[in-house]
Amino acid sequence: MIADTGPIIAWLNSEDQHHSWASKLPQSRPWLTLESCLAEAAWNLGQPTKVAQVVELGLVMVVPLDAEDWQRIAELAARFSDHDIDLVDFAVVRLSEKHRSEKVATVDREHFSILRRFRSERLPLLLPSNPV
Repeated sequence: MIADTGPIIAWLNSEDQHHSWASKLPQSRPWLTLESCLAEAAWNLGQPTKVAQVVELGLVMVVPLDAEDWQRIAELAARFSDHDIDLVDFAVVRLSEKHRSEKVATVDREHFSILRRFRSERLPLLLPSNPV
C-alpha cells in the first residue's frame, strides 16, 4: 500500500477524524511512502520524532525518487496546472506508476479523483469512506 500524507497523520494522531480508518489499513508489510509525505506529516503533527520512529521501526518504507521520476512529476504538474494540486500529490501518482499493484491510501478525495496515472488510468484508492 502507498500512503499519502493524510493516512500517516491519521494513523499517528488518535484525535484525527480518520484515525479509526487509518488504524485499519493493511499493516502486514510496511507502507510505501515518500520523504515529502513524512515531512508534511511531521510538520502537521508537530511531532517529527514520532514520524521518524515509524520509519526506524520499519512500519513505513521511504521510496526514493530519481531524475526520471522528477521528469514525470514535472509532466504531471504541467498537465494538471489548472488545478490547485501540490507537488506531493504528483509524486504519489508517480509512486503509484512505479508500484502499479499497490493501492493508494489518501484522505484527499478531491485531488486524487482528478489525477491519473499513465495519462488516463484512475488510481486504485483507499479512502476513508471505502472499505479496507
